Amino acid sequence: MGFDRTKKNLGIDAIRFTADAIHSMYENAQVVITFNEFNEFDYSGIDLQNHTLCSEADLLNKIEEVYNEWVASQYKRTRVGVASTGRGDWGYSSIGDQLDQLYHDVEAGKFGENAKTGAWFVGITSVKNAFPKP
Repeated sequence: MGFDRTKKNLGIDAIRFTADAIHSMYENAQVVITFNEFNEFDYSGIDLQNHTLCSEADLLNKIEEVYNEWVASQYKRTRVGVASTGRGDWGYSSIGDQLDQLYHDVEAGKFGENAKTGAWFVGITSVKNAFPKP
């Protein structure tokens, strides 16, 4: 897997990964990214206004690194429900709902090993099992 700069309609993903790569390489970078007429990543469309831009190969390596870090942490975004535009039926419940579950578990005397049968623990565990760390 890797960042495919030739993929059509990269849009915000290409901007995000390119900007993140540039900002990790240059302090206080001021950058303008322009896509070619095919909406593809194009090194010549990068204007780093306050630094001299590195080679295309170095930038692509950094974009790949940033992209791979993003992919490796995808499970975190999925668990908290920010992996897509909608919350969906996955991910952790809201903090308010989790606190309510904890309250009712404590009220029911769910402590020690018995706590593992409570609504909060079961809910959190199901999300962690559904979206495990890679």
